[in-house]
Amino acid sequence: MNPKSGDGKVGRFGLVEKAGALGCRVILLNTSAQQDLAAIARRAVADGADLLGVAGGDGTQALVAAAAAQHGLPFLVIPAGTRNHFALDLGLDRADPSRAGGADGQR
Repeated sequence: MNPKSGDGKVGRFGLVEKAGALGCRVILLNTSAQQDLAAIARRAVADGADLLGVAGGDGTQALVAAAAAQHGLPFLVIPAGTRNHFALDLGLDRADPSRAGGADGQR
């Protein structure tokens, strides 16, 4: 999860806690340092991930989606960026990224 995306949507919507409650392993990006998101995603796959998801903007989404596609894994879009064009194309609620996982029975 990118804590700075969308002016802090990850924190405002409690996304780390909500994902953790669902049993997800959460990696919170350190935005003060350059990080290789593709390498982080590959490491998650090597550690046994059966799904990749990311809370962030379109750029973050694209990098992790590519890794999911490369490994044949499902990909969860959590629209936590500013514009979230990819999430818009999917019909996701861009105003409330906590609804993206469907845990509340909503899409």
